[in-house]
Order: sequence, then structure tokens, then C-alpha cells
Amino acid sequence: MSCKGTVASFSLIGADGGNHQLRFDPFLIQLEALRTKSEIRQKLESPNGMPWYGVQKFLIDHLPEHLEDRHQFAYNLVSKAMNAIFGPKPAGWETFKNSATGKTWIRVNW
Repeated sequence: MSCKGTVASFSLIGADGGNHQLRFDPFLIQLEALRTKSEIRQKLESPNGMPWYGVQKFLIDHLPEHLEDRHQFAYNLVSKAMNAIFGPKPAGWETFKNSATGKTWIRVNW
């Protein structure tokens, strides 16, 4: 097994006797989890959106616990995940300040 960045590679011997590489990318797993989590998608796709930290917290919860500085890592993944699922900002999604909290929120632009 070798690790490069967040991707791990495994060498497997297949039934045909050949050496095969299996790649494991935690970001893709998080992306799929976010893409299929209907409660979060409903919030993001609503006119009100949801807090940036809500998406960040979801990603934190799906990162390996041993990862150094998980909070910052997840924070940096929010934009990448939103771009991958909904398309680039501002056409696919946007951030805005919630008038009640003053915090950054996210919503999808449909």
C-alpha cells in the first residue's frame, strides 16, 4: 500500500495472475455521502440554504479521526465538494451572510 496526499493505492493479484491497482480516495467517499444525504441536499436546495459550518461539520464527521487538523481540512473541502456536486460558483451555488446570525450560509442556485 502507498499513500500520496489523500489517495491510497493497493496492489492486488487478480484471478488472472496480473497485478492490479486499487485506488482509495476519501474525498470521493465524502463527496458521494454529501451527494446522497437528502436532508442536507434539501437544505442546500431550499431558498434559505444552510450554514457553511453545517456542510463542514458533515465532512468532518466523514473524515478519518487520525487526520491532522480535520476542521481546517473539511473547511477547505466545502467549496470543492459544492463545485463537484452543483457546479462552480456563482452559477451552481452561492454563499451569503445570514441576516439573523451574521454567519456564512450556502445555497444552490437552481
